[in-house]
Amino acid sequence: MKKILVVEDTPAIRENVTEYLELSGYEVVIAANGQEGWSLLQSEKPDLVICDVKMPVLDGFEIKERANQEDALKNIPFIFLSAAAQKTDIAKGQDLGAIVYMTKPFDMNELLTWVDKA
Repeated sequence: MKKILVVEDTPAIRENVTEYLELSGYEVVIAANGQEGWSLLQSEKPDLVICDVKMPVLDGFEIKERANQEDALKNIPFIFLSAAAQKTDIAKGQDLGAIVYMTKPFDMNELLTWVDKA
């Protein structure tokens, strides 16, 4: 069973994504902020990270930048979810190596398609 870390500071989105993934047969670990997400990424070493970009303390880009510097974490795929739809944000997510940068609101079925591909 694929283990997915969901890092999202908006409770409703975090809960909806978690429930959808669990109902689709995935094991889900959740973090309510970037710092918690970074800690869980290091300890859980999930198969995939679904991560919000704009979060206080530690944002999604910073988490991916840190992961890219760690041999044990750099190959874990990331999916970014964000309300920030500027081309510069999308390009930065892609430059960091995300498999996809999805803008909010997003379609759960499309998210699941990317999760299945990862």
